[in-house]
Parts: sequence; C-alpha cells; structure tokens
Amino acid sequence: MENGRRKFVANSAIPLAMGLAPSSKDSHAQSASSGLPGLTIELGHSQQPNNGRGIDYGNYYQVDCRIGARPFNGFSYTANTDGTITLGQNGVYQAYGYAHIISPDGSDTFQIPAQVMLAIGMNYAWPGVYQYAVQSWPSPAVSTQGASNLGSISLTGTTLGWGAGVPLWLGYSKVAETQNNQTRCLQGTITILKLA
Repeated sequence: MENGRRKFVANSAIPLAMGLAPSSKDSHAQSASSGLPGLTIELGHSQQPNNGRGIDYGNYYQVDCRIGARPFNGFSYTANTDGTITLGQNGVYQAYGYAHIISPDGSDTFQIPAQVMLAIGMNYAWPGVYQYAVQSWPSPAVSTQGASNLGSISLTGTTLGWGAGVPLWLGYSKVAETQNNQTRCLQGTITILKLA
C-alpha cells in the first residue's frame, strides 16, 4: 500500500498542488496563469509528417516540436531542424499531458489496452532512461478488440537531469493495426514546465 501511495504522490501531487490538471483541456491556460515558464506541444497536428503522426524513425514516431508548439511565460528554448528542441536553461522540469489513441483509418482489430508508449527526454535515444526521460509504459495486453478509439495515455513526471544545450525529443511507439497495417495516432498535448 505504501509503495502504491508513493507512486500516486510522485505522479500527481505536484501538478495538483500547483492547480494543474494534466487531463484537463484547460491545462495550458492553468499553466500559463501559474506564472511558471512552459511550452505546450500539440500531438496529432495536421502539419506533422505522416498524416499527423510525426517523423518516422522505424519503431517510433518523433513529434516535430516546431509544429504546434506554444511557449508561455518566457520559456527559453530553441527549435532544432530535426524536430527536437534545446532547452535554454538548466533546472528542474516537469512534463505532463494527455493524449487520445486513435485509428485514423477507421475500426480495426487492436490489442487492449493499446500498446503505445509515450516518452519525452534527452541524453539517450527514444524511449530514453528514467533519469533523463518521462515515460508512460503500456499495461500488458489482455485481449483484442475491434475499435477505432483506443482510449488514452496520461503522462506526468519530474526530472532533475534536463540541462541546457542538449536536444530534447518527444515520441511514441509505432503500433500497427492487425488488418490494415496502419499505425495508431495520438491526439492531445504535452506541456513542459520549468519548476526551478
């Protein structure tokens, strides 16, 4: 019970204490009003490569962070030509967000829960390591089901290891449908806050 409580506190206490709700559609506005500098990146933006999925890196899609990015409260960063960003300052950062997992090509057969991993980090290639990445791993699949809307992913975490001058990536695993072999797409937002 105590380990479960610690995990809950680590994943939810900071954003709740700051008045932030990661799953709320108003999270960007709430973040901006808190006075902390941050950056919100849209997932599934129509201008992303591969029909909104992002840059194809074989087994995952990297979101092009130049597209659908909205900084607020003086967040310091540089957008790189490879779709990553470089933070302007060392510090303590929190990443949080919420995304729907969809099949843009209609209903097909999928593993449930959806086997999509979402991660943001630096220093190591996607999906990174826990010291330098905030990751959302899928629960083991328990069945298959025909569907087009496959639920959602929540992502919340704080990292002490993000520094200035190192590219920061955002990506998610490429998971194909059973019948049409089309890959799933995420639609939502991820916000990066500089806490200290």
